Amino acid sequence: MNGRRGNGEGSITKRKDGTWMARVRLPNGKRKYVYAKTRKEVSQKLREVITAMDAGRTVATKRQSIEQYLRTWFEGHKTLVRQTTADVYETLLRNHIYPTIGRIQLSSLDVHHLESLYARKLDEGLAPATVRQIHAVLRKGLGRAAEVGTIQRNVAALAKPPRIPKHEIQPLNAEQTRSLLEAVVGDRFEALFVLSLSTGMRIGEVLGLRWADVDLAEGFLQVRFTLAHNRKGGGWRLGEPKSARSRRRIELPAVTESALRSHRARQAEERLALGPAWKKHDFVFPDTVGNPMRVNNLRRRSFAKALQKAKLRSNVRLHDLRHTAATLLLIQNVHVKVVSELLGHSSTSFTMDRYSHVLPTMQATAARAMDTLLQSST
Repeated sequence: MNGRRGNGEGSITKRKDGTWMARVRLPNGKRKYVYAKTRKEVSQKLREVITAMDAGRTVATKRQSIEQYLRTWFEGHKTLVRQTTADVYETLLRNHIYPTIGRIQLSSLDVHHLESLYARKLDEGLAPATVRQIHAVLRKGLGRAAEVGTIQRNVAALAKPPRIPKHEIQPLNAEQTRSLLEAVVGDRFEALFVLSLSTGMRIGEVLGLRWADVDLAEGFLQVRFTLAHNRKGGGWRLGEPKSARSRRRIELPAVTESALRSHRARQAEERLALGPAWKKHDFVFPDTVGNPMRVNNLRRRSFAKALQKAKLRSNVRLHDLRHTAATLLLIQNVHVKVVSELLGHSSTSFTMDRYSHVLPTMQATAARAMDTLLQSST
């Protein structure tokens, strides 16, 4: 009679150092080993492995490394997220995760490995926000492994990433905004800055805007795409906006309509002068030959010069124009729900949390309004 155990039966032995080991042959022919200090503990671990196999779930073998698992996971996961998100994930995996913990066995990974990784990356000079992105990638990848039973638990859910210091956003005030708009008069991208400051659109949305999505006769535009340039190999693509609520219709102020009309006329002259050399991509704000404009070039060629001319601080970011639009609207008592929809935020509560610095001003205005109301009624 053959005394060999079949697949999935398992065996338990005591080791020379006094600890206990259980092993079980997996359906693929490989062996899975688990260890514990007592026979009871190792027996429990063995039962968990066998239960996972009986349920048809994949079980991590001792030889499967973090890198091997995450490479397989990422190949499937990248089809479920936006390309820009996939690019960020791939960079974090390649530059920070694989070189640091990639060789650790998936079944041996614990919280200390991850928290040591975070500490090391902070020591190397990475920003806390970037380290939290590393944590997010690991939490998603390992979370999937836990869901399908490849590992018993998601240790990334237990690890503590660094906190991100909360930096108060620094929007321009009304006077600074007027100074900036005066500084860009006559600039090739004057209309871009007017549009950004009047609507709060994200810079990727602005640069991805096409004339087909602008209706100047009716005074509105549709946000349908966001422009992104490939990190690897050059090139560009139009992707979907950040979220479902980011796909939105925006009513245009008269000043913005006027600026866009002038911009369209100027662009028609450029297109006529270049003739066949003009690239017919239909972008509202392309480069000088009709190709999509790169953010860095826009910042260097127009925005930095405008800041200097307006005598504004040089560290103002293009994204701060979005914050400026939101802040000025809230100060003017535009309802927060309207502002949230204009910006394409996921919720009104997110808008209020993001622009909490405006609350004191809004509350003071509300107090004065109530004071006037009550005094007039007595």
